[in-house]
Amino acid sequence: MTHREQEEARLLAKRGGENRPLEHCPTAWDGHRSVRVKAGGRDLGLATTAYSYALTDAEKVSAAARISALWNLAAVQGWTTHQINQMAAAAADRT
Repeated sequence: MTHREQEEARLLAKRGGENRPLEHCPTAWDGHRSVRVKAGGRDLGLATTAYSYALTDAEKVSAAARISALWNLAAVQGWTTHQINQMAAAAADRT
């Protein structure tokens, strides 16, 4: 097992047996600029807009809220990333 494989195994072990794909786990928006995913009874950092220097503070907050909302919508629906990309492409073709 490579060093990276060992590191990934340790990360997965910390999830306490959570075996759902990450894309099906719910997220929580911190009300500011960070989105955290809930997996295995833990909150794991998923995304932050804190370093998006071209955005205003209000845009950073809005972007983080949107990431969380869209992630949760997809998780509840059980959509894969591939399905989301297909839906986006189909919607773009209609415009």
